[in-house]
Amino acid sequence: MLFAGSTEGAHRACVLLGIVATCRAVGVPIQAYLTWAFERLGTHRDAFALPVEQLTPAAFKRARR
Repeated sequence: MLFAGSTEGAHRACVLLGIVATCRAVGVPIQAYLTWAFERLGTHRDAFALPVEQLTPAAFKRARR
């Protein structure tokens, strides 16, 4: 991440790229997953009764079946 702006920026970009790669590997639409995850992030326990482990792309794929 040569042009990320900072070490923290590079770290965040790598995390996002890892999520994108995982979505591709599992066969999950990236935009649909990110929308689903961001809607639940921070309120996953209270509003959705989900542990954080259930916010992965694989969990998203199982929930959409």
